[in-house]
Amino acid sequence: MASVSNMAGPVVLGFFMGFYLDKFFNTSPLFTLSLVFLGIATGLWSIIKYTHYSQAYTDPDTLKKRLPQKTKKKSDETESKV
Repeated sequence: MASVSNMAGPVVLGFFMGFYLDKFFNTSPLFTLSLVFLGIATGLWSIIKYTHYSQAYTDPDTLKKRLPQKTKKKSDETESKV
């Protein structure tokens, strides 16, 4: 459900803002079209970010790559030999 609102929210907001700006400045489709296209681009970018991050943090292989790995220091190795 979040992905639907992430996509539709900016488009609807762009439409209404553009519609009222067109009424105010008396420029028929200029602001409406430009802000709707900007809303579509923003919505697509939001969906791409959402799917990328949700996939990155639920895939176990990706999580292993992202989390810092414990490494032995050289001083730990020399102490264990003594």
